[in-house]
Amino acid sequence: MTDDSGEMSAREAAEDYRRQRQRSDHGQDEFGAEVRAAFETWRATGRGQIAEMARAYAPSDQDADALADAVLADATTEGLSEIDEPFGHRIISGLVERVRAICADGGIPVREGVVVGVSPTTGLHAYQNEVMLTDVSIIDFALPFVMFCNQFAILLARTLPHVVTDDQVVVSFDPEQLSQSLEDNPERFQEWGLFLAKYAIEGWPLDLPRIDIDAERLRTRLQILFAMEFFAVAHEYGHHVLMHGVTTSSDDHGDPLAMEHDADGFARMVSMVAGTNADPANPFAASGSGAVLMLGALDLVRRTTHVLTTGNTQFPARETHPPTAERIKHVGTFDRFVPDDVRPQFAGMRRDLEAVVEAVWAALESMFLGMHHEGGVKLPAAQKGPLDWMSLC
Repeated sequence: MTDDSGEMSAREAAEDYRRQRQRSDHGQDEFGAEVRAAFETWRATGRGQIAEMARAYAPSDQDADALADAVLADATTEGLSEIDEPFGHRIISGLVERVRAICADGGIPVREGVVVGVSPTTGLHAYQNEVMLTDVSIIDFALPFVMFCNQFAILLARTLPHVVTDDQVVVSFDPEQLSQSLEDNPERFQEWGLFLAKYAIEGWPLDLPRIDIDAERLRTRLQILFAMEFFAVAHEYGHHVLMHGVTTSSDDHGDPLAMEHDADGFARMVSMVAGTNADPANPFAASGSGAVLMLGALDLVRRTTHVLTTGNTQFPARETHPPTAERIKHVGTFDRFVPDDVRPQFAGMRRDLEAVVEAVWAALESMFLGMHHEGGVKLPAAQKGPLDWMSLC
């Protein structure tokens, strides 16, 4: 909103800068226009498909039709740039608002807030960037990032053993059981391998086959998905709240490793609130397991990329981010803010899920080495980009 003098507000100026930067970074080819055209086609023709999918969850056809109408009503390009991806933008903006609301309830200053973009590009970037001369930050996610979280949650929910009894469902986080599950199910093993290879090679999601709806695994998948996405968004929002990137000189960038730990801590705290207040409670978010899975999933892609590039498993340290194990350990230090009786449960859940991620890698490592040495998959060395220093991954 402009003021009486006709000048832009800080948020309008930040949004204008965001769009200019997005056009410069991602608007020089036809991909953005193609993504928007596909969305418009879907919005014009997709109601029947949405209603059909909704019938698997809705109690009646009437409820499924109402859900389809609601989805279409929410599918809008209003307030977006010409190349923002509408579905991803709606998801990220909704999560940003939930983080902001938790900050407001806790009396945490958020300055002048953030503006959000979901850019039509390959890869898994997620970054926060201060807008000069304002108290506003840009938070931008690559389109595949949202799909990556969803597909990881789908695969993990499909792979974790679920034991259903008359009165409860027990989800096993035993890494040995997960390893056995992958060994016993070649199709699932192949899905995991293709999922990681596709993101490592193309930066784009795998076309996962649909399976019959399993209500218990669906619940697990949705809880994992929320915990991962919420941690990622809260991490970038934490950079904004903590004023990372606010500089007084060209050399004043601070310690990037410390800033990543600080943003992880902020994200853990607001995730704890979101997970505890959810109905039903979301233990993946409340315990910090969303952080374990989000950071672990990104590290799986990093390892896959490294092996397909170099043919070895000597993973180098990064200049801008602490090792994943250190970040997970730091996230765990915030258990001091939870009741004594749930600390062992939270710590055990994080420990087991970290081991689960390692079990996935242990199962797949030899396949990726074979792809490089015997299959001829040799990726070019990655170049460091301008977004790397303040990116989640």
